[in-house]
Amino acid sequence: MTIPDGFQLCPKGVSCPSCKSPLIKKMPTEVTVTEVKAADCDAEGSNTFEITPTFDYAALQTSLESARCANLLLQAMSFDAATREKERLEADEGGPAPVSGVSYCPECKVHVITEPTELATLFDKVATNGDETTIEETLRGRLYVCVSEDDVTSLANRKEQVELACSYDIITPTGSDLPVRAMDFDYEYRHGIATKAMGRRITKGYALLEELCASCEMPLMQPPQSTEKECVVCPKLEKMLTKFTSSEGLPKFKLETNPTEDSLFQIDEDDPVSLIIAEARRAIKATSSTANSDEPISARSKVEEAKQFLSSKRRADTDDQSNAKSKDTQPLTPDPSQTENATAMPVDWDQLLATGRSLLSERLQQGWILSNENCSGRNCKNTPLMSKEGEPHVCTVCGGCGNGLDGAYAVERGDGPTIVQWEDLVTNGRAILAERLKQGWVMSSENCNGVNCRGTPLTQYEDGPLSCVVCGGSGSGFDGAYAFLKSDEVLEAERALVSLEISYLMSLGWTLRDSLCEKCQMPLVAEHVDAEDVCILCGKNPLNSFMNGPAMMGTSPQCFDDNANEAGQRLMLGWRLGDASPLCPTCGGIQMMPPNSTECGCINRACPKVLPAALASNPGCHLPAYENIVPQAHQASNAEVLKNIGSKISGKLSISSLLKDGLVPLMVCGAPDYSDDQSALSDDMSMVRSATSNALGAILARLDQAKYQLELLRENGQYTTEEAVMKQAEVAMLIEKLANAAVAMKQMEEIDAREPPLAM
Repeated sequence: MTIPDGFQLCPKGVSCPSCKSPLIKKMPTEVTVTEVKAADCDAEGSNTFEITPTFDYAALQTSLESARCANLLLQAMSFDAATREKERLEADEGGPAPVSGVSYCPECKVHVITEPTELATLFDKVATNGDETTIEETLRGRLYVCVSEDDVTSLANRKEQVELACSYDIITPTGSDLPVRAMDFDYEYRHGIATKAMGRRITKGYALLEELCASCEMPLMQPPQSTEKECVVCPKLEKMLTKFTSSEGLPKFKLETNPTEDSLFQIDEDDPVSLIIAEARRAIKATSSTANSDEPISARSKVEEAKQFLSSKRRADTDDQSNAKSKDTQPLTPDPSQTENATAMPVDWDQLLATGRSLLSERLQQGWILSNENCSGRNCKNTPLMSKEGEPHVCTVCGGCGNGLDGAYAVERGDGPTIVQWEDLVTNGRAILAERLKQGWVMSSENCNGVNCRGTPLTQYEDGPLSCVVCGGSGSGFDGAYAFLKSDEVLEAERALVSLEISYLMSLGWTLRDSLCEKCQMPLVAEHVDAEDVCILCGKNPLNSFMNGPAMMGTSPQCFDDNANEAGQRLMLGWRLGDASPLCPTCGGIQMMPPNSTECGCINRACPKVLPAALASNPGCHLPAYENIVPQAHQASNAEVLKNIGSKISGKLSISSLLKDGLVPLMVCGAPDYSDDQSALSDDMSMVRSATSNALGAILARLDQAKYQLELLRENGQYTTEEAVMKQAEVAMLIEKLANAAVAMKQMEEIDAREPPLAM
């Protein structure tokens, strides 16, 4: 290797950490030192002489122990060779000019710091000459550090140095003792400010001194062409402290009283460093108290939801107070539109969106899983749905299931489980359908079976379940919005009525179909093979004949197979139809429940999910003695009455209440056993005809009484508006049921009248 003129090999004998080439160092030039004598001496007393600086490399150990200047610079300019990997940087042609007294690599064309004194020399040269290339190189860290790992560690890790020197106390300028941990925390804060402030001052020609500030313990700096020393960190601390106190509205910061901490740390309100430390201690204390809080996140979210509900309720109460005077003058039968919107409350969607986002992040931390579906609500901004441990999906904004119909939307519209506005649902469903198609949903070839959904196509996202955009259900016609129409008590009463009715009709020779009514999902019956299908609740529905007509045209239609006949026999033996779904999802057979049992299953012996009780031997077709049999067939539905009533009213009506009110008398159908005696059969039929006539008379009498009660309610003012509407709607539904029952009884009486006697 050829050494250029004016250079010599580095006396430490180290190599470049990047290319492993020997380092060289530029020899210092002659230095002119002017010695100024005292004022009483002559001006000629100034002497000029040449000196050759000598490098005492043994002074490195002393610098490592006392020079915090080098420590700060190594940390500020990222000269930590022990913690980062060095990369060789491409230098420009010629590279920066070598600085005298600083080691230099001719291959990499960069300076290599081998001792802290070289670093100070380099920065002094930059500050004096103002070389832009060298300044840019220095500020961007295009320097290598080549000192021993122990030296760099001791320079870069001040915390270890403090712990090693913990035998003496650290004294602040005010004389108060500071714990080592507090000083370490504060040092990081002061170090960040010093790094930025000193970097800007160096570019302006400031010289870095080895003296430390008595307040912040950061190196002092000397302005160019000046002998004054100043600290660039303390003014920043005072400015930030002033900003902090002004933002908090406090003239001075005072730490909360803590006897344990006050004995270790005393605050000087005139010392900016002490106040910053106090603020840091207060922040740590607040953070730790929040982290150790026993209140779960879910509880806090519930509190926020409760506050949101109360705020919306207060706004609604304000409107109610303004209309309080007009309530007394309102008629007992208000407008239906006013009744429907009586419970509507305004919803602050901006607040819901804000709280929904925070609730979303909290639930993610609690283990909730994001779904690939978004909420279809128009105000939820496509918020993703969430679920936890197999629970249904929920939207964190509206609180609904994601169909845009429930949750906050139901509160905003005032749609409770009482009244469902199907026209609005159909209109909104079209918009939801268009939005889902844009989001990647697929339209199925199947339509919703709900009678009010108007054959809306079902939609599906990837491999998810089918759903209807109108009712929000699965397309069966009895879930989603249809579930709000009837309460469980009403559905149970209707199933009991259908079971008793079918068993009675089959004793008269009627046949049970294996299809369901398209409106109420109850089994259909027919008087004979070629007769029209009849629903016990809905009567003769043309839609049933259209849907089930082709199956009746064959020579051996499926609806008259052994499964349907066996279901009819079991109904007469006390079996009941299934609560969830009358048809088996596996084979399409009929699902029933044995007497005095809640287990429901398919009665088809060929079905893999056949009910074990159905495999037992058939005990026979004899009719047992039944009690509380109510033959009641609804031949039509009063649309005008049903339009103004809901499930809240329907839930109060059940088979037990009708019997208690004396709607129909108790009747006994059948006998313990049939014999071949024609007189016995004739007596049984006469008993049935007599019971039918008696029931018809009782129904007509009860119908007149209900009409009279309705007139009294309209004239009586003892009830409030809401109670009067509920009473009138309840009586109206009772009148409808009585009318339908009267029609059914009349038809049964006609059937009994033309029933021919059985031949021997």
